[in-house]
Parts: sequence; C-alpha cells; structure tokens
Amino acid sequence: MQPESRFVESNGVNHHYLEWGSPDNPSVVMFHAVGMSSQIWNNTARDLARDYNVHSFDLRGHGDTEHPEGGFTFQQIGQDTASVIQALGLEGSIAVGHSAGGMSMLIADSMFPGIVSKGVLVDTRV
Repeated sequence: MQPESRFVESNGVNHHYLEWGSPDNPSVVMFHAVGMSSQIWNNTARDLARDYNVHSFDLRGHGDTEHPEGGFTFQQIGQDTASVIQALGLEGSIAVGHSAGGMSMLIADSMFPGIVSKGVLVDTRV
C-alpha cells in the first residue's frame, strides 16, 4: 500500500502530509521529531492503515512542508499541529508524536483541549 501525498494550507504555511488507508476508518495523526520527516512513520502507518485512516505530517521547515524564513519555535509547531488537524477536520483523532512531534501535540491540546482523543508520546520530554 502506498500513501497519497497531499498538501494543506494552514497557519500561513503550506504543510505536506501522507495519507494512508480509508477515510471511512477512525483517524490517526502522526508527527515526527526535529530533523526528520513524515517518511519516518511509513512502516507504522502502513500497518495501522488496515484499521485506520493515517495522516503523517511534515513539520514546518521539514520534508516537503514549506521552509519559512527565520526558523520556528515549539509554540509555532504546536499552533501548526492544531491548525492542520482543524483544517482537515481531524479533531478527536488519535495522535502519535515522536520527540518534538509529541511536544507539538501537547501544545496543540493545551490550546484546544480535546483536539485529540488519545495521545501516544514517543521519546518526548515533558
């Protein structure tokens, strides 16, 4: 199974993501660590796609997502995380985040409580 490569404009940035599985299934959103890309989740997403609609995102400045001038902050990637979830109507999804991707999920949920239904943090310092 191969993912669909897609883009969504949100929070002033053109964000890239890979979508796996059927949109009729419950959604899982996945966010990678700094210095990585959505591709890091390919094997996991492929397995999850049997039962879930999986979206793995490239964070701001990573992968095929726009690389704005001036770098980025954790607050910005948290806002981006909330923004892409809302733009795609994925509120209430299960979320998985590795390191900075986990931090972005926590920031998004602190801004919009309940934006994700459950979270899995992988190597995320809190």
